[in-house]
Amino acid sequence: MAPTIYLIGASHARRLSGPLTEQAEERGFRVVSRCTSGAPYRALEWPDLDSASKDDLVLVLPFGNDVNSKKCAEKDRRTGIWHLLRFEPKSDRYFQIRFQELKERIQKLPCRVFICENFWRLLCCSLHNHKNWLSYQNSINKKISEFFKPLDNVTVIKHREIVDLYKNRKYRDIGKYKKLQYD
Repeated sequence: MAPTIYLIGASHARRLSGPLTEQAEERGFRVVSRCTSGAPYRALEWPDLDSASKDDLVLVLPFGNDVNSKKCAEKDRRTGIWHLLRFEPKSDRYFQIRFQELKERIQKLPCRVFICENFWRLLCCSLHNHKNWLSYQNSINKKISEFFKPLDNVTVIKHREIVDLYKNRKYRDIGKYKKLQYD
């Protein structure tokens, strides 16, 4: 049986699902995609990983919808784009609990686990000029890297690396990066 890549996450993971499946199948992998748009970490759908083998991979985009409360964002019905109405950062304690929950779920898996740090969110227009919004997101990504780096079976992937691979070109200009996302 072909090794499996388990893809777990919300809408950003769902957007990667098609290209990942195409490339993975060319390399002899099958992909099991469990992507739930809008889901915070605790609402993510996890496949049964009891049968995962050492040749399988788990790719998780876990905390993107945890960076801000849903009550602070609103979806534009005309464009389908989410807009940040106000910035209410979640506490370090909130993320430490989520990180620990993910660690307990993945640390005993026999396979390699890749955790993608959060894609920058809600940057599509001038409505999102909230003081410290981007630096807050960057600080969470740094904490993800620091927390999971010591685990032997885990590799943390920078979100910009996935964007660069996915689009097969560099997005150093923040304006171009913003156009890639709509939530």
